[in-house]
Amino acid sequence: MGTDLPAASGSPLPQIGRRRRVILFATIVPLDSSSGGTIVCREHLRSIAAAAGTETHVYAPPGRSQGDPRDFPTSVGAVFHPLDLAPPGADYPGRPAVSGHPFSMERHAAENWRVDQRFCEIATEIQPDVIIIDYLYTALFIPSAFCSGVPVVMITLNREREFYRDQRGLGRVPPQARNSQLAEWRLGRFENEVHAMADHIVVLCSHDIPRQRQQAARTRVIEPMLQEHARKWCHGGAVNIFFVGNINHYPNYSAVRWLCQCLAPALASSAPEARLTIIGADSAEVPETWLHANVDLLGRSTAEEVLQQFTGCGIFIAPIENSFGSKIKILEALAHATPLLATAEALTGVPGAAGIPLIRLDDPKGAADLAVSLLRS
Repeated sequence: MGTDLPAASGSPLPQIGRRRRVILFATIVPLDSSSGGTIVCREHLRSIAAAAGTETHVYAPPGRSQGDPRDFPTSVGAVFHPLDLAPPGADYPGRPAVSGHPFSMERHAAENWRVDQRFCEIATEIQPDVIIIDYLYTALFIPSAFCSGVPVVMITLNREREFYRDQRGLGRVPPQARNSQLAEWRLGRFENEVHAMADHIVVLCSHDIPRQRQQAARTRVIEPMLQEHARKWCHGGAVNIFFVGNINHYPNYSAVRWLCQCLAPALASSAPEARLTIIGADSAEVPETWLHANVDLLGRSTAEEVLQQFTGCGIFIAPIENSFGSKIKILEALAHATPLLATAEALTGVPGAAGIPLIRLDDPKGAADLAVSLLRS
């Protein structure tokens, strides 16, 4: 991420001699590395804290990382304010009413209505010059940010209404959300309202620039990048094709379905010795028709196993069919110098993607032949 934080037109600048105070609010995305969203949030924090003359505060859940949750923010020079989120399904007196057609995270935000109170306390104490909200749904938790008089920068990860429409089409709407056209419409209205209220919008790829002219004028595309990883891929003679992605996330569900139903049979014909290695799904989670002799479903596995695959697999594959945001698994492969092939959609929001071999989801045989030629190269 870039480190240039624009000032809103007419907004007060920090006093001369005082560092610019920034609050990064990431209610949904914990500061660990368990998913693409959490990884990119870490990089946002790293880049913001590195901006010259900036005092950075992060208000977020501790996440599932080992050790003290303040370790990473401290390591990049930020101050961590832990956010205690009640789990979905909690019920507190006085919570706001929610429509009978809720969209993603809406009920969870209502259950955690005290988060906004705590945010106001922190903002009053810190007196920030900029508020940065990471992820559109995070705005549900802190509506006060938009009436604080402080410039707000909204970082989006997807075109959320379209993303929700795809989830509905697959019947994979998140818990507490309604699979209805009205819920989708309400989400689209919320998305437009947040974009309209934000002083600046940051998107991860040009596909995600809002269509409204005024909102587009306040939008900047900043493609994320990950730091080069110390452990690099090494050719060890492996003949497997590797994919990682939690099947509960609908783009990964679609990818695993294609790998099992389409690529696996084609691969068996092209190279019986080659295998598909998939982390993020196990055999109990998929239909029986997805199970093939040349497919290894390793379940959720471990971070160490993921690292071993990135650094020792035959090749990494990203059969992603949507063009939303940036595909962090591609950035992870690049950080490890792992050879890969991908769809054109998987490469949106990925800087330096020219030259990566492309596959088409409507041509599994061609994808299998290309993968085999690379494995045998």
